[in-house]
Amino acid sequence: MRPAVLLLTEHRGELQPFIETFSPSPQGKGFRLSTGEGDVLFYCNRGRGGLEMTHLLYALSRDNPFQIVINAGFCGAIEPGLVPGRVFTVSGGVMADLHLEKVLQPLIEAPLHRAESRRLITLPSLQPGLFEKAYAWGSLVDLEGYYLLSWGKANGVPLLLYKMTSDDNREIPETSSMDPGPLAAALQEDLDNIMGLAADSLLLEAVLRLGLPLERSSEACKWADKSRKERLSFTRRHELYRSVKLDRDKKPGPPQQDEPHKFLFMETELQNKESFINAFPGHQPFSIDHYLDYFQTSENEGTSAIYIARKKGEMIRPKGAHYGRPGWRHYSAFNGYNCPMDCLYCFLQGYFKNASPVLFVNRGELLNEMRKKASQEAGPVLFHFGDFCDGAAYDAITGNIAWFSREIRNQETIFCEFRTKSVALGHLTGESAHEQLIMGFSLAPQKAVEQWERRTPSLERRLETAAKLADRGFRLSFHLDPLIIQSEDDWRDYEELAMTLRDRWSEKGLFSVSMGTLRMKRDTYRAIRDRGRGTVLRGLVHEGGFYRYPEEVRREADVRVGRILEEGFGGCYYVCMD
Repeated sequence: MRPAVLLLTEHRGELQPFIETFSPSPQGKGFRLSTGEGDVLFYCNRGRGGLEMTHLLYALSRDNPFQIVINAGFCGAIEPGLVPGRVFTVSGGVMADLHLEKVLQPLIEAPLHRAESRRLITLPSLQPGLFEKAYAWGSLVDLEGYYLLSWGKANGVPLLLYKMTSDDNREIPETSSMDPGPLAAALQEDLDNIMGLAADSLLLEAVLRLGLPLERSSEACKWADKSRKERLSFTRRHELYRSVKLDRDKKPGPPQQDEPHKFLFMETELQNKESFINAFPGHQPFSIDHYLDYFQTSENEGTSAIYIARKKGEMIRPKGAHYGRPGWRHYSAFNGYNCPMDCLYCFLQGYFKNASPVLFVNRGELLNEMRKKASQEAGPVLFHFGDFCDGAAYDAITGNIAWFSREIRNQETIFCEFRTKSVALGHLTGESAHEQLIMGFSLAPQKAVEQWERRTPSLERRLETAAKLADRGFRLSFHLDPLIIQSEDDWRDYEELAMTLRDRWSEKGLFSVSMGTLRMKRDTYRAIRDRGRGTVLRGLVHEGGFYRYPEEVRREADVRVGRILEEGFGGCYYVCMD
């Protein structure tokens, strides 16, 4: 059977320029175009809506198993500055109600798209108006796109959506006077690539698995040819794709001319919003009912956000039985999510859908939970601030460190550690320093900082900041976690850092020093790999439910780095998790 591609529009007027451009032959209620590599079928849904469009898809696919389904049509623009007449492919879509400010169905990524694409919001009905906040969810709005994405995901058929902006969504659009010709022109430009993919299942599979845009589909030819020549099984092909992803390192691009659109989302019930508006002057402030209405959807490309919210539900969480300094009970404290830094290995990439920072302001409730938990334990309890965010990156704004320092000073069994890579701590004074409050610094050799810890201060600046805090009386801890070992030079760099800490800090009464090698759960591993950051994962193997270095590498870390730290810090030294 010849490969087949379906192009489907909602309205007859949207289909007309394709008929005029490609001159297909009438066939039943649609049209057929035969090319050297397969057939293209053209149909419209006659304005019956997204749900009926999926029914039409099921009916058509019974007679024609399509390799690719294409949708083309008009859309509104939520993104500021998008003028009518521009054509984009869709990178993914959500279904949302703009009036209720609710995402009704979660994000589905579009399998096929151009490099320049936009996220789509499909609405339950026409909702004209100025919905600025919705730009955090997507850039374009329509009434049918999400239905097709959902159908494609359920049936394993790759979708490609072309959308042409017709209006800015402020009023009910009048599209009858618009020329949909650019939609047909876009397909005409891409048709050779599309039919090549439809005719070669291995090439299509490689493009989809490697996440390549249409313009770069030819890059997958060598992997398709390899699979064909070596007759690779399904399992071996996917091992091949994984290895290709691990060799890719998506470098940060040049600075964009246009700054991202920055939102400051604050829950309506919060007090003192003005202080946060003043603290983030470059962000457009909005009140929202609940931060999860926006945070549970990944941030739209071209936007960034900061959320000010109250933490609901779980506020502290016990850490693993073997975690941390022996003889203590260890708990994570939730004072925020995410941070402004960008470490390539960060486990939060596979933990939250959204990378935007969240600052929780109900610290009184958190303190009550800490007191309650401490009263249930026989010995000292250490609460770790910084497991789900950077513990101090925004402290100049929140003042959490000084506040918790005051509140726990007379609570003999409660200790707090704020772990950070930040050096923005000049506001802390000696009044906040006492033995129950620990400032923890995550450290790495400078080469590792430059390679793996983007947008973070240098090693030198972190150690300088630590020294200033020590001079003000603060108790400190240092954490060499994770060690990322990919060469003998890496081993020497970590050994030198361990010796520096031993020689300069062993007599300064540190609370703890730790070391751990790179490790992560499967979801984090996949998230990092699929974001084009696979080089940081080299050398990891799946073992005991984790991706980690083989046991011999972990033992070598104990011998070469751990031994030095143990020499300098004795019982204050521990191995992180491993």
